[in-house]
Amino acid sequence: MSFPSQQEAHRILGLVFSDPHRMIDAIAGADDPQAAVAALAASFDLTEDQASIVLDQQLLHLTKSKLAIIQEVARGKRSP
Repeated sequence: MSFPSQQEAHRILGLVFSDPHRMIDAIAGADDPQAAVAALAASFDLTEDQASIVLDQQLLHLTKSKLAIIQEVARGKRSP
């Protein structure tokens, strides 16, 4: 797996976490973790490495305060 910069990782998280219903639908419909990675990648036009970053996160990142921080870092307005 290639590791993106922190800002790129936050951009990916912000993209996916901004549509939690689509994220959950993609993951919940998968039979196993690898299928979840593939479904998430297809749903958000991500690579499988990028989708894996999302799946490795804690669901606490879906709270409004954490999502706001992720989006600020993605825009370069805050350091990680």
